[in-house]
Amino acid sequence: MAFESVSFIMKEVEMGWAFRSFHINVANFMFACLYLHVGRGLYYGSFRLYGVWASGVVLLLLVMLTAFTGYVLPWGQMSYWAAQVISSMVTAIPVVGKDVAIWVWGGYAVGNITLKRLFSVHFILPFVMVGLAVLHLAFLHTTGSGNPLGVDSDCSLVRFHSFYTVKDLVGVMAGCTVLCFVVGFYPYMLVDGESFVQCDYMDTPSSIHPEWYFLFAYAILRSVPSKVGGIVLMLCSILVLFLVPELWCGMKESLGNYFLCQILYWVWVANFCVLTVIGSQGVEEPFISAGEKSTIFYFLFFPLMGVVQWVEDNLFGFVKKFLPTTDRLHVVWFFDEFSGEWRYYHSKRLGGRYFSDDAFWETLENGYDREIDESWRFSGSLMKSGKLKNVLAREPYRWQGFFDEEMRARRISRLRNMGLL
Repeated sequence: MAFESVSFIMKEVEMGWAFRSFHINVANFMFACLYLHVGRGLYYGSFRLYGVWASGVVLLLLVMLTAFTGYVLPWGQMSYWAAQVISSMVTAIPVVGKDVAIWVWGGYAVGNITLKRLFSVHFILPFVMVGLAVLHLAFLHTTGSGNPLGVDSDCSLVRFHSFYTVKDLVGVMAGCTVLCFVVGFYPYMLVDGESFVQCDYMDTPSSIHPEWYFLFAYAILRSVPSKVGGIVLMLCSILVLFLVPELWCGMKESLGNYFLCQILYWVWVANFCVLTVIGSQGVEEPFISAGEKSTIFYFLFFPLMGVVQWVEDNLFGFVKKFLPTTDRLHVVWFFDEFSGEWRYYHSKRLGGRYFSDDAFWETLENGYDREIDESWRFSGSLMKSGKLKNVLAREPYRWQGFFDEEMRARRISRLRNMGLL
């Protein structure tokens, strides 16, 4: 009945073919965007915002569950046997596995009752996902987002509208253009041919495999001879993302600051693509051995990333000792919370002494005639973030405005006389 209803929508309902084609391809586009989003989060260290990251991983799991239930609903040959394989995994649960399977199926095998239950789940889960997406955005609004450089950007924030709304709108319009092209000319490009054949309970397809966005997990499932072990590893392929913040050992916030980690990351991305290809192939050599090796590297990447970061951080510190140091005077400007005054701090390697205002200028004008490192201009990062926000709130674009006008004018005049402005 389900298969005939899909055929009726495609052939008899006005624009039914367009609605179904959009539904299929939007799901594929959404998974492509989700995987890119997760990959970007891994590369740029977004998992440091753990509330945002954890809610996003849960949202990913719900999207995958919703997509699986929707894949089964047309009741084609491939979707039926995929449901048979995936739903039978619950039998691996010790002691109560068979009883749970009968409860899920609504009988002793996958049938019409199972289909109705999957339809209910497919209909209800999107509402749960909307609530979780709002929670995801609430966490993001609380903590703020990261940035590709992995630095604190609280001192240079911009309004979301119209900077990001226009930018995102351009991306959405470009994506919609590609989507409309695919729907109009290649609507079934990512659909398996067996999905257009009505399910036959007595005829098993030669190769059973899910949609492309599940193929990496399916390859991991097949790479383990043990049924229980394969199911556990398949679940862990997503659940391992919860542990990424604990495995991070780097001093910097982004993989973009680690050369070896960048290489490791892109090899892992290539490995993900290899697993996707292997999942679409039959259970035969060389795909069996390739799947086992790719699965090992998939999970080895996460602890190995922390080890490589630790090595790079310590190697940089070791090499830095032998690098020549500058002989320029390094001057920074900071706020002393104990005295409530701005003070100056100088050293070739940040190990010098403090100056009060008058003593600093007297020493600087009379005692030093060398070129001065002007990093003091950008020394706001040396202040505590709370104090910096208070200063920026008073005068966002010129935080020297914390002084009164007369004091600021005198300091600027001295800097100009010394040739620093």
